[in-house]
Parts: sequence; C-alpha cells; structure tokens
Amino acid sequence: MLNLRDLWIYRELVFFLTWRDLKVRYRQTALGAAWAILVPVVEMVCVTVLFGEIAQLSSEGIPYAIFNFAALLPWGIFSKGLNDAGASAGQ
Repeated sequence: MLNLRDLWIYRELVFFLTWRDLKVRYRQTALGAAWAILVPVVEMVCVTVLFGEIAQLSSEGIPYAIFNFAALLPWGIFSKGLNDAGASAGQ
C-alpha cells in the first residue's frame, strides 16, 4: 500500500529519481523532454481535425480540442501501461 507520509518525507529523492529517468529517456531525441508534451498535443490536433471538422461530431458546447484532450490523456496512460505490462511479461 502506498504510504503518503513516506512519500512526503522522501519527496526530494522521488523528484530526483523522476528527473533522472526523464533525462535518460529523452536524452537521444532531438526535441528532448518537449517530446513528452508535443506528442499528446499533435494527437489532439489530429483527432480534433478528424472528428470535429471533418466528421462534425458534437462536443455539446465544450471546446472540441479540450474535449478531445480530456479523453486522450487517460487513453494514453492506459495504452502506455498496457504496452509496458506486455513488455515486462516477456522478460
């Protein structure tokens, strides 16, 4: 079980370990850590153009880009988790 008190006590360690992992992951990309922001934004723009402009689907008054982004974030987390789980099963 996650102990939030310990997480708060060791918050500096968690921050530096997370920062190190991000630096290692995006070191060899040309855009660096901006790639983590750029990919979801490009996905949002593509889905917004496809479903909002071409298919003319309604978002019931919510700006369509925000409507799509709110759906793409949990989907991206689920997709990444499933992909990582599948990769770990083979090891």
